[in-house]
Amino acid sequence: RHGEIVFERSPASHIRRTEDGVRITTPGGEIKARQVILATNAYSDISPVSVAIKSRLVPFRSSIIATEPLPMALQSRLMTKERSYGETRRMMRWFRKVDGRVVFGGRGAFGKNDSQAAFNSLRKAMVSLFPELADIGIAYRWSGHVGMTLDALPHVGRFDDRVCYAAGYNGAGVAMSTLLGRLAADYAMGESPDVALLAAERLQSVPFYPLREVGIRLVAGYYQFLDAIGRGWGVGSIYSVGDRMMKDTNCLKYLFGSSVMVIGALGAGQTLADGEITFVSQGGAYQEAQTVAILDPV
Repeated sequence: RHGEIVFERSPASHIRRTEDGVRITTPGGEIKARQVILATNAYSDISPVSVAIKSRLVPFRSSIIATEPLPMALQSRLMTKERSYGETRRMMRWFRKVDGRVVFGGRGAFGKNDSQAAFNSLRKAMVSLFPELADIGIAYRWSGHVGMTLDALPHVGRFDDRVCYAAGYNGAGVAMSTLLGRLAADYAMGESPDVALLAAERLQSVPFYPLREVGIRLVAGYYQFLDAIGRGWGVGSIYSVGDRMMKDTNCLKYLFGSSVMVIGALGAGQTLADGEITFVSQGGAYQEAQTVAILDPV
């Protein structure tokens, strides 16, 4: 649309500063530019040009499965609101219905390649929530890395007067990378947008970075243990509010019968009507919450 050319299969191997900008070396030649935007996120170990991002992120593998198309009887019963759903547990899972299929994702796989054990675990979790899917086949499965930061926030800004970056979406990159991409472009054009908590100087280096893989396994195992015993963050509860997801901090408490789950706070002046919350309990019961009691708003 804008008349620009995108060169595929052109990995950057080196960035060299010049008097009026930079030169980026690729196997097919050099590219001359005034500014560089690094957007390599969790894949910053692929090229030496993004080492500054690599040392500030922890790659974490995220996996997802998609079922075969559901029979019409299930189509009319499961997730009729066509919303996206996510858990409040630390090793969270999320799911939605797309083109008549259930798409079910989660974290917990390790290593640099796809893990059949992770896919099997996702299917087991899906069936525990929706027993009706036990006999539905899995048509697609895939995985990739998300970039985790120490403060659980993405960051955007400059490394120096020639290099900008945006990275660290903590698993929410589909939405957040669109916003931060615009902010990175603002920086590259010489502007200084107010990004508050997303500022570049807040992106800290990961301590003991060479030991990150061992650390990931230890932390993930600890989180899985906390999830299993039901400690903190409304573990085992799944929620969707309206058509948007809510975060797990600055919490309100909502009462579902005899169960209390902790989910993210509403913004100032926002309210919830009956039936706006969909709740899936740890035991797998699927229901619409018709009465919502707000306790101790923060």
